[in-house]
Amino acid sequence: MRLPISNVRHLRCAAQLDRFNMKVEFFADVIVETPKGAANAYEWDAKAQVIRLCATRHDVETHPFERGHLANSLTAYGEPLPALLAITLPTFQNCAVNARVLGALERGDSETTAHVIVAVAASDARLAQVCDYTSLEHDARGYVETELRAGARWLDADAALEIVRAASRRWRLTRGEGESVAASPAWQLHEDDAPLAHDERGTFRHSSAEARLFTLPLRFQNYVAELLAPAERILLWAHRPRAVRTRLGIFGREILRQGLLVITNQQFLWMSDPVTPPHIVAGYGYIARTFALERLTDARLKENNALQFSVTLKNGDGAAETFDIEFPEHARGDLRRAVNLLNEFVPRAGETRVMRRLEFEPLKRELQDPTTSHVEETRATLKKLRDALAEQLKGETIYAQAFIPAWGGAQLLTVTNSFLHHTAETSAQTLTHKIPLDAMGSVEICNSQLDSWFRVWLPTPKGLQNWEMAFPVVFAREFSECALALRVLLAAPR
Repeated sequence: MRLPISNVRHLRCAAQLDRFNMKVEFFADVIVETPKGAANAYEWDAKAQVIRLCATRHDVETHPFERGHLANSLTAYGEPLPALLAITLPTFQNCAVNARVLGALERGDSETTAHVIVAVAASDARLAQVCDYTSLEHDARGYVETELRAGARWLDADAALEIVRAASRRWRLTRGEGESVAASPAWQLHEDDAPLAHDERGTFRHSSAEARLFTLPLRFQNYVAELLAPAERILLWAHRPRAVRTRLGIFGREILRQGLLVITNQQFLWMSDPVTPPHIVAGYGYIARTFALERLTDARLKENNALQFSVTLKNGDGAAETFDIEFPEHARGDLRRAVNLLNEFVPRAGETRVMRRLEFEPLKRELQDPTTSHVEETRATLKKLRDALAEQLKGETIYAQAFIPAWGGAQLLTVTNSFLHHTAETSAQTLTHKIPLDAMGSVEICNSQLDSWFRVWLPTPKGLQNWEMAFPVVFAREFSECALALRVLLAAPR
């Protein structure tokens, strides 16, 4: 959910001194999303600027808190900081309430940590003496105690203030207010990314996987920056060093090139060197294969004369795709953790989960040919290809496009909400081809100075097929955008 209102006052973490007990109190504005006792749950649609009904709870006890988020705040996961507001009488959706912060509930570990601020309405006289969750009325206190028994931890008001300040600062930075620091990906560390609370719980703004990225070879750090979306969070990675294996037969040696397995909160990603670069070269590019976590059905370790990490996914038609990645024996510990993490994303029988709603903006950038100065000729070629494409579109939305002007004939690759369209021009005719998104499994892209291609894997009941399109490396940016668009679109239920 995104920040809803532009006319709400900026987050106020003011401090007041109680005359009697000299206790410092902290205040912030809470935006109500679901009022106290409501059976319906709502969320703010920032794009449409409206409040939407997202769920109706049946046969459950009414919630003792009003639920919402802190105004002008942003967590490390790109969402407003959630809040529970204690109040005697319910308010209404989108109401801004000045609240006194009591503390925060914390879940997770150093890999993935989430917080929920607990506060009381400052203008509610009946709650003026409440200074801790233990002083709340019976139902609200019981709710917090239930969360604590389920594994959550209670942080006092001072620790909660640090969380609020960090969320407020992160919100300001993304909008360029008051500081000249450019907005950066959520997974990327900066010099000022110190622990929020330096204690035995290890509460950090970033996961340990994100904090350890600097230990990777520089080229893999650059590949990660190129292949991840800004809002993604890295949960785990495992590096495969270059290895030489001895095999029987006429080919006595086999080289395993360096690779990196990355698991984020959105995708499974495997990238490797197309060739082994010498030490004096930063790298010749990468081969990357990815799929959305919503498509995952199984992850396991296999022993087949070597240690293999195996993942299985299904396309929208239900056909399965499995691929194995070989690792040296010393990576077994990292791979076991990866298997356990991935299997948490696999749906269980009879389980109902809330689907992620992934937003992806349609294409807005104009396509160009960086290899020529004949702009008008490029436009004419593009128009011809787009005219041919228009005959195939059936009310579809275009999310990404990649254009090759005259490399073995002009070609246009188009990603829509339903198909992957390939339009190719020859001297005789214009050929079109389209692949339904439901038929696709994983997406692969090779961005290399030696050879570059865009490939989609197509699992079928009879076996695994693929469709491939080669392209010059100077057009890698557009094809990377197509790969990202496909990965996001394939995560949505069909």
